[in-house]
This record gives sequence, C-alpha cells and structure tokens, in this order.
Amino acid sequence: MLIWACPVASQFGRSGSKKELEMNRIESNTTLISRKKAAELLGLKPETLATWASTKRYSIPFVKVGRCVRYRLSDLAKFVETNIHAQINGDEK
Repeated sequence: MLIWACPVASQFGRSGSKKELEMNRIESNTTLISRKKAAELLGLKPETLATWASTKRYSIPFVKVGRCVRYRLSDLAKFVETNIHAQINGDEK
C-alpha cells in the first residue's frame, strides 16, 4: 500500500481548507526528495528508478543537483495517477 506524505495528500482526494489545498499544491511542486526516498514512496528499489531513468522506460522527470538525483513530489504523484489501471469483469482497462 502506498502512503503519501502531507504535501501530496490533497492530490489523492484528501480534503482540507481551500488555503491548505493550495499550499499543499505549491509544496508538492517544489519539494525535492532523494532517489532513495522516491523509491521508498513508490515501493521500489533506488536501482529500479536509476534503470528507468537511463533506459527511459518510464518518463519520471528528475532534477540533477551535481551528481545527486532528486524527484519532485508532484511528478511522483502524476506518475502514480497516470499508471492506475482498473480491472472490470476480469478485463484490465
């Protein structure tokens, strides 16, 4: 089960005041996290994210800060949202 930290919670249907929702949106667009933390949030190994980045298997945007790779919380949330698959009557849609 994937559990998101507060800055992304509003994007996944958690309610709050209009001001809180706006602040969460701004924070999730600017908060950078390490590859290790991003992998932890997605339930993956950091090596998997590194492989995806080098092979361009999935296009999760990342930021290079020197030799370090960082991910925006908003990009991770978007990746999750675009990769949700529903199963209807045994058929994946």
